[in-house]
Amino acid sequence: MSLFSYQTLKKFLFKLDPETAHTLAGLGLRFSAVCPPLNKCLTKHYFITSPLLKQTIFGRTFQNPVGLGAGFDKNGQYIKAMPTLGMGFTEIGTVTPKPQ
Repeated sequence: MSLFSYQTLKKFLFKLDPETAHTLAGLGLRFSAVCPPLNKCLTKHYFITSPLLKQTIFGRTFQNPVGLGAGFDKNGQYIKAMPTLGMGFTEIGTVTPKPQ
């Protein structure tokens, strides 16, 4: 079993309170965005490229139809890491001049 497998991470993160798990997941995502070897490894494992998955909707082309809705990335901190996990698109939270 891989250290970064879903089952391994799930067992660990689900033992924590939700905010702590969210914070740790976010730190891991931010680290993967600035660590090329980790980014390459995760992309190779999770990002699937196939012409069958490519979608064009309202003139925008997405590499795949899998996306992440708003709520996880409330402040747009993980945008660069989402393609690493196979996301074709990401919706970030409400953008306001001051934190809510």
